[in-house]
Amino acid sequence: MARLARLTIPGLPHHILQSGAGVPVFRSDDDCLFYIECLQRCARESGVALYAYLLLPESVRLIASPRSVSSLSIFMRRLSRRYAVWYNRVHSHTGPVWQGRFHSSVLEPASLQKLTLYMEGLPVREGFVKRPEQYVWSSYAHHAGFRTDPFLTEPDSGDESRAPRDAACRAYQELFNMESLQPFGEEAEWKTRRGWPIGSAPFVDSLPVSEERKRAARGRGRPRREGIKADGNRNL
Repeated sequence: MARLARLTIPGLPHHILQSGAGVPVFRSDDDCLFYIECLQRCARESGVALYAYLLLPESVRLIASPRSVSSLSIFMRRLSRRYAVWYNRVHSHTGPVWQGRFHSSVLEPASLQKLTLYMEGLPVREGFVKRPEQYVWSSYAHHAGFRTDPFLTEPDSGDESRAPRDAACRAYQELFNMESLQPFGEEAEWKTRRGWPIGSAPFVDSLPVSEERKRAARGRGRPRREGIKADGNRNL
């Protein structure tokens, strides 16, 4: 099947997946710290708002909103290159660091929090930690109030009577339930790898994309429970 052209819609959140080229892309805390430094800098330079992130040993997951049609690709190109230069130098590595191009999918704003919770809960599912706040290299601690990541953007809920941050953080902690989030999260990953929009049928219908792409996004049911490895690929 021909590869779909990347769909980028300014102002909407996008779910982004990028896997290593058969090697652990984060071998140390220093690797993770440098990647997050690059993440902040490249987002600022490229006109991208960051909502959430997760660094696993062999993959990266992000949720971000581009300011223009080209912002997302520019952001990921700069980020991937800068980190690869660091990685190859520090680890005396030769060859590609990242596996091909990154995957991305437009995300319905109403589903942003749900997908963020699923993404931030993967370290628990993979057995790295028992509670999501124990995993340093994700945005969960920020959203749940355990620390502040100043480079992250708070989604615009359109509600002027938004609860104070401490109350919002407590509510966020109460929403975490990996078992209930898993079906939605697995389907979101499946769609992201194919470039299909993630969201309700009315949201998909409202997008300026081909009918073929809309039918594909609407028609996909719950994926088989094959499991997702830490590198972001499915166990087949």
